[in-house]
Amino acid sequence: REGGLFVNWDAVEELFPAGVLDGMFGAFCGLVEWLAEGDWSGPVPVLVPAGQVAVREAVNAGVGSVGGGLLYAGVFEQPADRL
Repeated sequence: REGGLFVNWDAVEELFPAGVLDGMFGAFCGLVEWLAEGDWSGPVPVLVPAGQVAVREAVNAGVGSVGGGLLYAGVFEQPADRL
């Protein structure tokens, strides 16, 4: 529109927790701006809102080592231990 880009989102706000749509739209707008102005040879920007990144980092910091095995390996090892 007039040399620019017009973006419109329609959503049923009651279906989402407070702030989710704002975060989604902010991430979308950031990606569109990066596509329009950015260097496509570089990494794609982080699309997760900063507040969510902080929560994820805090949760992940409390998780211990997950080991080097395959995710499903424990399923097959458990019955063998019970024989």
